[in-house]
Amino acid sequence: MNPRAEERFDLAKEGLRRLLAAGASNKEDAADLVSRIRRAANSGTRVELENMKVWPDNDPEAHPASEYFVNERIDLLVREAETFRNDYRKKERRIVFHALTQPLPWAK
Repeated sequence: MNPRAEERFDLAKEGLRRLLAAGASNKEDAADLVSRIRRAANSGTRVELENMKVWPDNDPEAHPASEYFVNERIDLLVREAETFRNDYRKKERRIVFHALTQPLPWAK
């Protein structure tokens, strides 16, 4: 990776960290914040991204930005499926295509 690509990659990782820490009081503010973080990660500078305020001050109504964009029912269904898939009490072989990593049939 050349130095410019490495810097862009580092900014993308920092942008993801900022997105995970982002919070807002309503959906519109969350959308605006996510757009600003994405713009800064894609074409901004490190200083701009690191100095961006990602959580509103003194707002008891603030929630993580992800709550405005993730369907909680779907998220819970996915978590439940992962729990059942990873259940250690299950003795029969698991379906290979549902696993995070597929076992190699010839490897022990």
